[in-house]
Amino acid sequence: MNIKSIFAVAFMATALVGTTFTLASCEDDEKPETTQGVEVNGTYNTTLNVGAGTGSQIMTLASVKDQKVVVVSLNGNNTTLTISNYEADLPAGFPYYKHIAQKQYMLKNVKATKLADGTVKLTGQEEVTMSLRIVKPTEEKANVPFNDYKATVKTEGTIKNGKLNLTNSFTPGKMPFPVVYTYTGQK
Repeated sequence: MNIKSIFAVAFMATALVGTTFTLASCEDDEKPETTQGVEVNGTYNTTLNVGAGTGSQIMTLASVKDQKVVVVSLNGNNTTLTISNYEADLPAGFPYYKHIAQKQYMLKNVKATKLADGTVKLTGQEEVTMSLRIVKPTEEKANVPFNDYKATVKTEGTIKNGKLNLTNSFTPGKMPFPVVYTYTGQK
């Protein structure tokens, strides 16, 4: 083998190695990270605001203190949320219902993404069985059972510096508008 062949092989090897590192570093640097390195797991003590409607037309129906939202990061950016049960009386004179209650439920497919400013963004949409007791003005709470509704729950929220802001919305049964749960609280 002559000296030109050796230099040609060495040059090609160097070029190939250099190209590999150059191509490997071309990944999109703007891509958000997963939640690794950010502590989001834990129990958040929140206030729940129950509303109904869409967009800016959400009517507040009740506010419930001491609601628990348990956040568990499973792997990568897959997160579960376990939401505690509640019971609340609705405003006097509300024409459709006077009381609402919800059993505990779990969201298993919430995506948690760490943003550049350290905020963890929560998003998801999944079908869940929601157990609700909705009491009409002419009924007694003790006589109204919980009913199970299969509903698609849309989840949006953030966690930053131990503070949770979370909105879950769903439409039970044949309601003409969604029920909107907004949770705000600290770990």
